[in-house]
Amino acid sequence: MEINSTSFNERAKDTSLPTEAAISKAVDPEVLDSIRAMQDDDDPNLLGEMIEMYLSTAEGAVDSMMLENCKADLQSMSRTAHSLKGSSASIGAKRLAACCLVIEQICKNDTPERLPTILGQLEKEYLAVKEYLTRQIGDKAA
Repeated sequence: MEINSTSFNERAKDTSLPTEAAISKAVDPEVLDSIRAMQDDDDPNLLGEMIEMYLSTAEGAVDSMMLENCKADLQSMSRTAHSLKGSSASIGAKRLAACCLVIEQICKNDTPERLPTILGQLEKEYLAVKEYLTRQIGDKAA
């Protein structure tokens, strides 16, 4: 997959959709269950709010990393990957967080030749996470 500065939505059109197996492994359901357990009468939709906040920022982070790759801005990419790693881990997207950790390490070790492969994996993993979390919101709305 060629990495360029087009937006995530434009690149996603050229990417095959994640399989059901990939979607089912995208997010740790125990993490979501622990967030659900924190919901109460004062905040009955905590999980939905967290998912919406995550999705609203994660896609921009993926786009930023693609642009930073085009600019060969490893320092900014490392910061973006670090931020996405933390928010992904907090929502249970452990595999996406692991991709971000690898990107951080690549940037710190100044080995950008490895970035196209891991950025392709990052995009595929994000698509699976997005689908999983979107279904969570849809299940609660039904």
